[in-house]
Amino acid sequence: MSQFTLEVFFVMSLFVSLMLFFLAWIIAFLGYSLRRDHIIVHNIRQKAYQRKNEKYEELFGALYNSKGKKWREFLPDYYNIFYWLFFALQIGVLLTTIIKILLSCNTNSCCALLVWSIIILILQLCSVAATLMIRCNYFRKYENNIY
Repeated sequence: MSQFTLEVFFVMSLFVSLMLFFLAWIIAFLGYSLRRDHIIVHNIRQKAYQRKNEKYEELFGALYNSKGKKWREFLPDYYNIFYWLFFALQIGVLLTTIIKILLSCNTNSCCALLVWSIIILILQLCSVAATLMIRCNYFRKYENNIY
């Protein structure tokens, strides 16, 4: 049974973390775009029915309201689920990397790989932080488009 060397493990964990970041970014962009389109359609409907002296609420009721969503729910349905899945997987990769580093520090090769392991951890932490910052950025855009 072959095993990964620590160098290969670090490179693979960084690659997986960056891929999950990229996927979370795509999901946040697509989810925000769909939510933005919901707001535009909602505004068009309200204006169109105001001109005809018809009440929007009587026609559509409370079927859907694209406004007033909170930070954790502003991305629609499955976009939100996939975003949090990719974020959780990033955390899992980060924790696995930390555990692997701690287990490898018991051996005599710890000193040689300590610098690389710290760099990989910093890059993975930046990836996780950037994933949250992307969500915050799109939520700020969402809040600005509500009105």
